[in-house]
Amino acid sequence: MPPLKKGGGKMRKLSVVCLCLLLFLTACAKPAPDIPTFALDTSNVSNLDTANTFLMNYNFEHMTQSEQVIYKLSSNTFSILFYDKSCGTSGPLCGKPDCSHTGEDCNAYVCAGKSIQYYNGAIYIVAEDKSTFPMETWLWKCDLSGGNREKIKKLDKKNMVYVYQPQQYILHRDTLYMLCETEAVIDGNAFNRIALLSTPLDSSEEFTVLWEDYVTPERHPAIRFMGQYIYIEAGVNSSKVDIYRFDTATGTVETLLSDENSDLCYGEIGIDENGTLYLSSADEGTTGYVWKIANGQKEEIMTLPVNSYSPPDILDGYVASVCSGADRYKELTVKSLIGEQIYSGPLFTETIPDIPGDPNACSYGCVGNQGTVINYSLSYDTEKLGKEFIVSFDAAQTMKPVLVWHSEDVKYG
Repeated sequence: MPPLKKGGGKMRKLSVVCLCLLLFLTACAKPAPDIPTFALDTSNVSNLDTANTFLMNYNFEHMTQSEQVIYKLSSNTFSILFYDKSCGTSGPLCGKPDCSHTGEDCNAYVCAGKSIQYYNGAIYIVAEDKSTFPMETWLWKCDLSGGNREKIKKLDKKNMVYVYQPQQYILHRDTLYMLCETEAVIDGNAFNRIALLSTPLDSSEEFTVLWEDYVTPERHPAIRFMGQYIYIEAGVNSSKVDIYRFDTATGTVETLLSDENSDLCYGEIGIDENGTLYLSSADEGTTGYVWKIANGQKEEIMTLPVNSYSPPDILDGYVASVCSGADRYKELTVKSLIGEQIYSGPLFTETIPDIPGDPNACSYGCVGNQGTVINYSLSYDTEKLGKEFIVSFDAAQTMKPVLVWHSEDVKYG
């Protein structure tokens, strides 16, 4: 789980599993949503395409969504949580009557979950199997209420998980892809090994290394999907960036951009519904940039106010940036990818229930959007007491906040 942003500066994204913070929801006793009655047409391959909505920042909050519901792994990675977008109901994904949602018999229970994805009308989770010794890592499947769980495939822990250390598991067109990042030392020099792996949705443990590269330690990866193509960036949070496109139909890799600029810190790539590729960056001052990538070049299409070396977030159809305004108040700017300004003003326009104190003092990280509704993870860490929240803000409705999830105070240890 990468660190959240706090003010400015270059942020190094890390994948950290926190086994100490248990996330509770505002309506945890409410039942999980009913299983949809509509039939999903799987004859159209686009139904099997992954969504890029939550892939940013390593998807550090482990979120995914269907048309009706947002799903999430709890911060301690031992529960599946849901939020019904239409009515605001939230809680553990368990429809069992009178379930306390605290034991392993709860439908929401998972063991050390690493990934969750809504895919092809079901929920898929990468998690451990506690009944085995040593514990095995499996891809699991369950229905939209958390029930009818089944094992889909065992992942090769010794030769794949331990060696390549997947940071993200993504299902796309009936293949499980893994974006991996590990530290390496070659001839006494430190490198970051970035790799793309795949494994079919069958009972085998086989996997394939589709692509890998060794880069300097400060360069980190990002990944996006569009049809038969997978876009991989090597250069998040650094001044040097390479962007590659892997063609799943032919198995070939093409370099789309290779750029180095010591005055910039590059952010993550983004891609729109037409397949246009974008890249963000920020300078040492207060200017953030969004570039369109084409023909091996980058073209500046807009600027936004940012903190020093804190690139804007490229979302689904929109770009958002947060910077420190007067008296340390957080200021948000939201633009469409065609440059139309949607909002510019305070991030926090009103008090948010259940969030103590001044929310401007919290750390924050963007975790995706639904149109102009942008989700932020907010956290406090004072005197080893952790508070964590997911809040949605509607940039088209004067930033009205909706508290999606919140945690209770717990000791970190």
